[in-house]
Amino acid sequence: MLTSKFGGVTAHSNSPATGLWKENDEKIVKDKIIIYEVMADDLDRMWWAFFKGYMEKLFQQDEIVIRASRIELM
Repeated sequence: MLTSKFGGVTAHSNSPATGLWKENDEKIVKDKIIIYEVMADDLDRMWWAFFKGYMEKLFQQDEIVIRASRIELM
């Protein structure tokens, strides 16, 4: 899906990172994290909102984090 929309995708998945967070004062939750990276000329927030919901349902996640950063290519 990402490759067809953006022309490519990079998966940082060789050794998944481990995320830890406090669910409440007594419980720490652990999860494995894989980062997928795409570059695009424009940020289509509506498409990303749809994609986020789709991925959360597909992988049965409470939340999928999608972040955007401006970069300057040299």
